[in-house]
Amino acid sequence: MADLLLAGATIPPLTAADPGDASAWTPGIYYALPPIGRAPREADPEYDERDVAFAGVDGVGTKRLGFRGRDIDAELVFVAADAASARAARDALLSSLRAGRFSATVPGGSARPSCRLRRGGFRDVRSFTLGGRYCLLCAAGARQLALS
Repeated sequence: MADLLLAGATIPPLTAADPGDASAWTPGIYYALPPIGRAPREADPEYDERDVAFAGVDGVGTKRLGFRGRDIDAELVFVAADAASARAARDALLSSLRAGRFSATVPGGSARPSCRLRRGGFRDVRSFTLGGRYCLLCAAGARQLALS
């Protein structure tokens, strides 16, 4: 499965953390897959549209104006030995996302430049234990603001 690229960080799917035997899962940042969470996704682009009508012509046309954005959502799993390590990894990624605009690429998608975290766009969802490791599930929501 393809990786999620977020602000220069390569984030593989959670299945990459599974060693395939009874040993502990590999610490790191991964994107969630069902049943733990939803896979990364991007919404259709949004445009301003204006109805256009002409005198003597029945019906209404639509004029598409400029690009107004696109939402990109991902649920990330921070796998670590303990809660403090998972939160430290979360805080490091969060600081890079807050630093300014970044590029995001969902698995199987195209690079989307000029993204910013949405207001309230990063939150802890829940914590759990997986493969003997502490896991912190976080929801990240970004918005692509421009096409370049």
